[in-house]
Amino acid sequence: MKRFFAFILCLAAVISLSGCSAQSQRDTDDSEENPAIIEPSDTVLSDEHSAGTDSSPFYETNESDGGYTTTAYMVYLDFEDACALATDVVVASFDGSRPYGSSFTEYSFTVKDRLLGNAPEQINVYAMDVDISVENESVGSYNEQELFLEHDTDYLLVLDHRVSVYNEVDIYQFVCNIVIDVSELSDSTMYNQPIFSHSEAFDFTTSDASDAVEYVRDLVKDNTPSAQPTKTPDIDEVIAASTDILVVNVNECVKSVINDFRNTGFYSCSVTESLKGSISAGETIQILFRNEDVTEGDSIIVALNNHDGAYYYRLTTLNSIISLDQKDALASLIDDAS
Repeated sequence: MKRFFAFILCLAAVISLSGCSAQSQRDTDDSEENPAIIEPSDTVLSDEHSAGTDSSPFYETNESDGGYTTTAYMVYLDFEDACALATDVVVASFDGSRPYGSSFTEYSFTVKDRLLGNAPEQINVYAMDVDISVENESVGSYNEQELFLEHDTDYLLVLDHRVSVYNEVDIYQFVCNIVIDVSELSDSTMYNQPIFSHSEAFDFTTSDASDAVEYVRDLVKDNTPSAQPTKTPDIDEVIAASTDILVVNVNECVKSVINDFRNTGFYSCSVTESLKGSISAGETIQILFRNEDVTEGDSIIVALNNHDGAYYYRLTTLNSIISLDQKDALASLIDDAS
């Protein structure tokens, strides 16, 4: 199966925070270092789905006269390969759309059936206003927002759910703009083109909607579904999922990462005590926080993970920031778990 990687680079949505410097990061492949638009799933306790890094285009933003220009590229996937990358597939009724942030449209749906995943009853799917070049002459390029959806019409949606403890909204994205009209199968599209031209294994021109639904259900039966970021009341789960649990002093925000979906910053933190992990007291590390959750000078306990040897640490769950009042009880639980 053809695979491709998403490296989402910086956009003009970056702004400065007090004590933070918003920086352009086009010279790195570390997506969390960049002020990214939508990033791959990153939550340990969410049972993250690795296909999230394979189902998006490569975005590149460059400075131009008077602002920024964004371009996007992706390899071609036929219908079957695209479905193999989905984290969620639903049949849902279209409720409406509205502009979101600086360059997105938010499409709202009411979910009626779930072929894959555990989507809630109401979901929002986000599409960026950018032309995506596809490595296929018959496709050429497509714009994620050039969708022709009718209110109160049921669609089968092939989606990628981006799970993160840092996002301010729950993000779903169309995979290759696949939209299957279950009331009029011939109106179904992929890459904003008739869908039948992208599948040799299923005949969208003569089959009925129920056959299409069952065909897709079979295609995605072995996919790994996404899950929501966890705010678990079970501290044992937090302990087990965290590589490091530390007492830290929050020194300063060294870089902001702010866009249409998140308001975060990399903070320099001094480790005063290690309750779990290999980091020693006296070390200084960088931690990615939501800016609303911390203030420079705070002394807190944090449950963390280091992904792929990155230079910074992420929060493990939505409740990874723990009061110092809980230190003795937490240390006892960690000892019991070891």
